[in-house]
Amino acid sequence: MVGMGLYRFLRRRRAGFLASFAVAFSALLAYASMTGNSISIRRAVGMAFLAMLAGVLGRTYDMLNSLGGMVILLLWQNPFLLWYSGFQFSVVAILVIGIAGSSIQIRPQDGHGMSRSGKRINHVYGSLMVWLGTMPLVAFYYYEIPTYGALLNLLVLPLMPVLFLCGLAGGLVGCVNMGIARIILFPCRLILNLYDGAATLLLRLPKSGLIVGKPTLFRVVLFYAALLALAWLWKKFRERHCIRVCGMLFLLLLALVPGNRSPEVDVLDVGQGDGTFIRTEEGACLFVDGGSTNVKAVGTYRILPFLKAKGADHIDYWMVSHGDEDHISGLKEVMESGYEIDYLVMAESAMEDEAIQDLLALAEKTRTQIVPVKAGDVLRMKKSRITFLWPAGKQSEETGDGTGNVVKGSTEEAGDTYREYVSADRNDMSLTFVFEDANFRGMFAGDISSEVERILVEQYGDRTSEEQTPFLDVDFYKVNHHGSRYSSCAAWLEAIEPELASVSCSESNSYGHPHEETMERLREVGCEAFRTDKMGAIKLNINRERIEIIGFDEDISRCYAP
Repeated sequence: MVGMGLYRFLRRRRAGFLASFAVAFSALLAYASMTGNSISIRRAVGMAFLAMLAGVLGRTYDMLNSLGGMVILLLWQNPFLLWYSGFQFSVVAILVIGIAGSSIQIRPQDGHGMSRSGKRINHVYGSLMVWLGTMPLVAFYYYEIPTYGALLNLLVLPLMPVLFLCGLAGGLVGCVNMGIARIILFPCRLILNLYDGAATLLLRLPKSGLIVGKPTLFRVVLFYAALLALAWLWKKFRERHCIRVCGMLFLLLLALVPGNRSPEVDVLDVGQGDGTFIRTEEGACLFVDGGSTNVKAVGTYRILPFLKAKGADHIDYWMVSHGDEDHISGLKEVMESGYEIDYLVMAESAMEDEAIQDLLALAEKTRTQIVPVKAGDVLRMKKSRITFLWPAGKQSEETGDGTGNVVKGSTEEAGDTYREYVSADRNDMSLTFVFEDANFRGMFAGDISSEVERILVEQYGDRTSEEQTPFLDVDFYKVNHHGSRYSSCAAWLEAIEPELASVSCSESNSYGHPHEETMERLREVGCEAFRTDKMGAIKLNINRERIEIIGFDEDISRCYAP
């Protein structure tokens, strides 16, 4: 706007092409330098340069050809820009405006100028196309889309010329007289406050950010292929509004249709802490713990983005093993962000813990329901269930009905009596449970020590028959207490017999986790253990035929029969 406006102003004052070009381009270079010379700025300045150069050389300017020339130049300087989000947004926005935006807009007929109603319609179409056209990239990098973004554009775009002109005039006058400049800039303050207020209001509306998950590259390519086809259709049938509307609705559905939601278990890399995401066969989203002692804002910058990338717009059940910071600090941040959690599941015996009390107060504020459980309770869903083994508590007379609701009751496998055990150590009172789904069994036991492990082996280890799998036998084991030598004793590992295990720990932790003695005991029972400090996040794809484990920081992908 500055460069081309100055160029046209000088041309109308009968300045020569070359002189107008030199003055305007010098202003653009100064602007680029003052604003950091980002990729988007370099692309815009380059395109303005080509537009003015076309006038100097007496040639016709074409926006898409100009964009193509700048893309080639920028990639020639740095090919890795192709994977840079700022470059992608900048290029795609111009492509959408140049191809789809121009195709969808109505044109004046019979040589007459555009009517006011036609201009308003084109403004709406343009706003919707900017919103729709960049939606796949927004979802790819931010995992959610601004539901009311198109409405906000309808307010923002018409006022931009006023904002720009007043801002430019105020900046120039301010070099001479600040008092007059403040008067000129007053409309800018009003407009910017209006923008801020409107954005804040829209963010408070329900579903202001629609979590859609990270789309695959194939889906992104498919979306833009469909957009190109619709641009051709809109251009051919320019007078038919129904074709425009139906085409945009088709693009919206294509962007919003959820991707693959197969069952999986993801052990997040949260440094020295714990955090595990579970998606069941029926599509329920669970989470176990969530915290860290050495990663700041782990809930804001690791757990929450991960959940959004998975397309999990809420968590059905969030299990809290105990109140240590390395297990709940991230959970607190997620709750404070406003992310929806239906139920917090925690040990009945931990309800008086001071750290848990803080969680309870936060849950009340966010309207998250609390489910206190004890040994013998079962949380039943349609195709999966969680059996709680520890710690003990007062017996409940409730029984589960398998309807998918939160249900409780004594398990037949565990019996009706539980060993009473009270410890001042939070770790030994950690919520312990077996998760079962899609022919998969996983053991989660927080930070319990070998003493508690031996109690559990004594309580549950011999509950089996010829037709029944041993009660403690599992496919996957989330290693207790980050691999401490004081956990995962030989008797415990022989009882649970896991094939796969994950150790959640930090590479720089001061405890020496995981201890070599623990890793050796895992190897002795034939269990292959994967560590987040070496592999980053660990993913298990689960189905009824196999379990595939993937490590993200190492090129590992292996399959196991459950």
